[in-house]
This record gives sequence, C-alpha cells and structure tokens, in this order.
Amino acid sequence: LVWLPIAFVFILRTTVQVIALALILAGALGLDFPVAVAVSVVLGGAYVAIGGYKIATETDAVQALLILGGVGAILAAILATGAPPAPRLDDLGPYGPALLVGIWLFLPLSPILSIDNWQRIATAESARAARAGYLLATPACLFVYAMIAVMALVGEAGDDVPALLRDLLPDGLGFIVDLMLVAAVLSTVDTVVVPLVASLARRGLALARIRLMVIGVFALVGTVAAAIGDILLGVVAAFNALTVFLPAVAASLFLARPTPLAAVLSVNLGVAATIALTF
Repeated sequence: LVWLPIAFVFILRTTVQVIALALILAGALGLDFPVAVAVSVVLGGAYVAIGGYKIATETDAVQALLILGGVGAILAAILATGAPPAPRLDDLGPYGPALLVGIWLFLPLSPILSIDNWQRIATAESARAARAGYLLATPACLFVYAMIAVMALVGEAGDDVPALLRDLLPDGLGFIVDLMLVAAVLSTVDTVVVPLVASLARRGLALARIRLMVIGVFALVGTVAAAIGDILLGVVAAFNALTVFLPAVAASLFLARPTPLAAVLSVNLGVAATIALTF
C-alpha cells in the first residue's frame, strides 16, 4: 500500500529524465523525438539493469566532475565576453508571482523529499561520511544554481535549453554541454529506478528477475515519455506528485507517536488528490 504511490511518483520522475535525455540526444545527434526516446530507454535501462546500486553510487563522483566542469566552462566563456547583465528581479516573464511563492515554499523542503538524498544517506559508510558529503555538496550546488541564473540572464529566451547553452560556448565545444547534461540526467535516473525495484529483493526475487523488472519499468517510462512529450508538463507533474510525501515526512519528524496507518493513508490520499487536481 505504500509501495504503489511511491512507484507512481518514481515513474513520473524517471519519465521526466527520459524526456530530457531524449531531447539532448535529439539535438546532439539529429534524431526524431520518438527515436531518441527509444534510444534513451535502451541505454538507461541497460545501464541501470546491469549496474544496479553499484553504478548508481560509484559513478557519482565522475558525474559531479562532468557537471561542475561543464558549468565552469560555460562560466569561463561568459566572462570572456563580458559581465552578464544585471537581473530584473521584478520581471517573472510569462509567469505570475504565485510561481515564485511556490518555489520559495518548496525549495527548503526539497532536500527532505529528494530520493537522491535518501540514497546518499542509506549508502554512506557512516553518519560522519554522510555529513561530510553534504558539507562538500552544498557549495558545489550553490555554484551550479547561481550559474543557472547567470545563464538565464545571458542566453536568448527559448525552450531549447541545450541549444541555449551550446551557443554560450565557442564553436566546436558544444559537446561539453551534452556531456554535462547527460551526466546530470543519468545521475537521477539510476538513483530513482534502483530503489523502486531493489525493495522487492527482500521478497527473495532472483537478480535476473529484478533486472527484468528494471527493463519493464523503463519500457513503461518510455511509453509515458512518448505520450507526454512536453518536458515542462512532465516536470510539473513530477514535482506535484513529489509533494505527496511531505505530510508523512512532516509527521515522522514532528509527531511524538506517528502510526504506519497514518503514513499509508497520507501518501495514498496525496497521490489520488494529485492525479485528480492535475486533470
């Protein structure tokens, strides 16, 4: 009863990542979107089914270096052309103030809700190692977030973010953007899918059967990704669904005697309400 709503949210999150990976491949290799989705599903499915938790955790350092290296290269290119323009803090473009309020409400809670962080804690060798990892990640993440804001100021308005970022780099260096974005996407794909199926290992399922289940999850994700198509709609759906964990998390942190039944009802009612309100 708890696994089903969590699976629903995880599949939505993975769908967003597959759409993003497909858009990157479509732009870099000139593929049609449905073909790019199929390639993304095959590559992502094989990567996770073969590697499991090992590839989900042991590739984090390399993925982080690729992301920070790509962001650093873009920063160097921006500085070479002059300082970015001053931000217009009173201009939200086509969006209303409600979006900004939602972002400020959600951001402080996102580390608690993020499965990426749960995995880091669960696989750390000790509490001290987990704390050290978070302290190291904080300035790196702040640097990346600040650079996203700078890129938005410098780049031309448009929906094609990979193309926008490639335009910021000198000719011939656009592949840096593709590597950076693929690393970012895969770092989330492996984090989300593995816990979804690994929990079933406690029921004594053989590794070969769990790998088949991973392939099945990716086949479902590919179908949903091809149907949604629009990355923004996928992101909105995924993060709306993510908030269903908040009541259960808040209760576990602040209530003296939370009950399992309350958690089950909270998460399932949250998913049902999210689906209804989305439609």
